[in-house]
Amino acid sequence: MTRVVGIGAGGHAKVVIDILRLMGGYEIVGLLDADKELWGTDVLGVKVLGDDGLLPQLYEQGIRDAFIGVGTVGNTQPRIRLHETARKHGFQIVRAIHPSAVIAKSAEIGDGPTIMAGAVINPDVRLGDNVIVNTGAIVEHD
Repeated sequence: MTRVVGIGAGGHAKVVIDILRLMGGYEIVGLLDADKELWGTDVLGVKVLGDDGLLPQLYEQGIRDAFIGVGTVGNTQPRIRLHETARKHGFQIVRAIHPSAVIAKSAEIGDGPTIMAGAVINPDVRLGDNVIVNTGAIVEHD
């Protein structure tokens, strides 16, 4: 069982938690979020531990995997910053791919994607790091 921490505790984090549970093989040890109001609360039964300043401590405790639980509309900089921060501290970013997603064998997918339910990634598609492919989205060939 791979122990993983989530960075972000909002709606997107809920989707990723659900995907990881459906995938199996992950123990979600907690969530990190800058919003102090969320600290100590639960998101789908996962405790919000504090902010991303806890990453070094969690790494020292043997947790090596993380997911980015922050979605974006327009401004992708917060999500990019969190991805870079986690990588800087040595974390691998998990590939959260819903079991109902259809991905062509020739598709190339970068580090740490979130690919949601019913998404279709067609042949020869190249997706970069830290991407979100939303529910039911279709990414066509080439």
